[in-house]
Amino acid sequence: MFTIPAAAAFSVFAIPHFFFHLAHLQHATAWEAAYVTGANAIVALLGLLVIVLTLIRDARDRRRLGSKVGGGPR
Repeated sequence: MFTIPAAAAFSVFAIPHFFFHLAHLQHATAWEAAYVTGANAIVALLGLLVIVLTLIRDARDRRRLGSKVGGGPR
């Protein structure tokens, strides 16, 4: 029930945080820049992945419940 709002709130923080660090790499070594960029990209995509997977799960559950209750296509 609260998965999508929680993931959206997480993404509201994580995506701008990724771009902030992407724009402030001037004092980092090549290894640090690669690590920070990669780690922040994974974290930024995590919230979006949770949203997509939740929508897929909800659609699957609606189809499954619809066919059992008789509310499916006739």
